Amino acid sequence: MVVPEVDKNLLEELESMGFSTARATRALHFSGNASLEAAVTWIENHEDRPDIDEMPLVPAVSKAKATKASLTPEETNAILRDLREKARKKKEEEEKRMEREREKVFCKLIRLLLTYLTEFHH
Repeated sequence: MVVPEVDKNLLEELESMGFSTARATRALHFSGNASLEAAVTWIENHEDRPDIDEMPLVPAVSKAKATKASLTPEETNAILRDLREKARKKKEEEEKRMEREREKVFCKLIRLLLTYLTEFHH
């Protein structure tokens, strides 16, 4: 087991605020290293925990397992093309849906206008 890696700048800020290294590390780890505010909120919400001042430990992961295989430029470009195409199709579908909604509203307005005109002239 090893101490989890946390944002060093945030860790220093928390320590300068008076939090112990263990408490600050625990807060950053469990708040996802999101922000200083998230870590302080985590501390406030968990200050009653008996282990709050114990350094958190996580399973050690070998560097070989932790690194993902690099993609070739061709693979990256293929993925980007696929994502762009999916985004384009989604945008088209959304535009078609919005057009159908506009047509429905327009038809309702026409019906209301015709009803009003029919009643007004009788």
